[in-house]
Amino acid sequence: MTKSAKILIGAALPLVILAAAVLYYSSAVFLQLFIAFALAYILNPAVEYLERKGIKRLYGIMVVFCLAIVVCGAFAIFLVVSITGEFSSMQLNLPAYVQHLYEITPASIKGYLGVETSDKLALRLNELFLQARSAAPDLIKPLLAFLQKALTSTVAVLLALLGYLIIPVYLFYLLFDLPQLKAFLESYIPERFRPVYAAKLAEVDAVLSGFVRGQLSVCAILALLYSLGLYLIGIDLAIAIGTLAGVTFIIPYVGTIVGIFLSVVMALLKFNDILHP
Repeated sequence: MTKSAKILIGAALPLVILAAAVLYYSSAVFLQLFIAFALAYILNPAVEYLERKGIKRLYGIMVVFCLAIVVCGAFAIFLVVSITGEFSSMQLNLPAYVQHLYEITPASIKGYLGVETSDKLALRLNELFLQARSAAPDLIKPLLAFLQKALTSTVAVLLALLGYLIIPVYLFYLLFDLPQLKAFLESYIPERFRPVYAAKLAEVDAVLSGFVRGQLSVCAILALLYSLGLYLIGIDLAIAIGTLAGVTFIIPYVGTIVGIFLSVVMALLKFNDILHP
C-alpha cells in the first residue's frame, strides 16, 4: 500500500465513523424521511399527470393527498368492520370447531391428552384458556414495567409521535420541491455527462417504478382474489386470511405459504377436510 493510500484511508476512516454515528443516533429521523421519500416516489407520477393536464402542482398535490386519504381511510374502515364481524361469527362457531377438531384428532393423541370425548376436549381447551389467563398478569408485568419506564420519558415519547406525524409535512414538501431537487442534483454533474446521467436515471426510474407498482398491484389483486375465493367456499375469516396473504406476498412465496396454511387450518376446523369443494 502506498503512502498516499494510507493517508487517504486514515483521513476517511474518522469521517466514516462520524457518519455511522450520525446515522445511528438520527435513525428515527432518517426513517421518517425514508418513508416520506418512498411515498413521494409512489405518488409523484399522479401529481405529474395532473400537472401535464394543466393543473398547478400545488393543487395537484392537494388532490392526490385528498384521494389517498379517502381511499386509504375507506379501505381501513372496510377491513376493520369486515374482520371484526368475521371474528365475532367465529366465536359463535367455536363449539362446532371443537367438535370438528375432536373428530380429526387421531385416537392415539386423544388417549395421550385424555380427551376421549368432545366434551372433555372442550373442557381441556377451557382449562388451557384459564391457565393462560391466570398466567397473563405474570407475563404482563414486564410489559407494564417497560411502559412505565417509557412513559417517564414523556418528552421522548412526544418527540417520537411528532416525528411520525410530521411525515405528511415531509411528503408534501418533497412532492412540491421534487423538480427543483432533481435540478439541484443535476447541477453538480458536469454538463458533458448530463445526457448519460439523464438516460440512466430514466432507465432506473422506469424499472424501479414498474417493479414497485407491479408488486403493489399484484398484492392488491391477490388479496382480493384470495378473500373472494375463500369467502365463496365458506371459509371463516376469509377477508382476514386473504388480506394477510396478499400483503405478505410482497415477500416472494411467503404470502402463498401463509394463505395456504391458514386456509387449510380453517377448512379442517369447519369441514373436516382440506379439499372442500
